[in-house]
Amino acid sequence: MRFTHSMKRTAILTILLFLASCSNSTSQNSSQSSPTSPSSSLITSEAPIKQGEKVFTSLKGIYETAGEATTTPVVRVIIPQTGWKNLAKSDQISLTMYAESLVSVVKSNPSKYVSIPSSAPAHNTFVSKIANLCQDCWSIVVSYKDSQPYGIDETIVQGDTPWISDDPCCRGIKSSEFRK
Repeated sequence: MRFTHSMKRTAILTILLFLASCSNSTSQNSSQSSPTSPSSSLITSEAPIKQGEKVFTSLKGIYETAGEATTTPVVRVIIPQTGWKNLAKSDQISLTMYAESLVSVVKSNPSKYVSIPSSAPAHNTFVSKIANLCQDCWSIVVSYKDSQPYGIDETIVQGDTPWISDDPCCRGIKSSEFRK
């Protein structure tokens, strides 16, 4: 049997989800960060993720964690709305794959991404939640502003897990549907 690129990607993502569910150590953050190459992920060598990183960088995107006080925190990628609208569908899909790969980056150093001071009572709880993010706990949000500091104006697409638990009014498109 010959495996397609899509079948290989699905297998790798399934393995990552399994490993993430078995992991007991990872953390969370809500501070904004510059683009970082997700070298710790098994899927970083794939062309769509590299292309997504190029798109992210060209749009001057940022990423942060959000929802640490909720049951489903996420890694949130924020880009200008005009940039998103001008992307080809293939570049939009690549950007979703890059966003998903950032989950591993954030989980590898969760305390870096927690937005509250380390002296805050909830700090360790937030770090633990970020450290244990599910592999598809990410979202892409657009800002109506074309330059930083960005606003958080509309969720466009997000991983299936947070999509299920989000308010239907504001959740955007489920990644499994968007990537079809």
